[in-house]
Amino acid sequence: MAAKDAASDLIFNFSDQVALDGGLTSANGGSFTLLSFSTPSNVGSGNALLVSNAVPEPATWLMLIGGFGAVGFALRRRQRLAPAFAT
Repeated sequence: MAAKDAASDLIFNFSDQVALDGGLTSANGGSFTLLSFSTPSNVGSGNALLVSNAVPEPATWLMLIGGFGAVGFALRRRQRLAPAFAT
């Protein structure tokens, strides 16, 4: 398959080699390039960019909630001292 302009000049065909490059540069609340491509004759190029947000794992949430529960339980069980008045 080929693409030609109005003067019938060949612009692009699928027999050209396309270089593909994929990689992860950062996935911790940043962005990374999923796919980057270009043609040898620099007719076309592009990038597919994904953006990820840092999301705590379920175990992190469980530890946080459990810690708040333990602190609340400790405060509730603490013995209260009776006020001492000076005589």
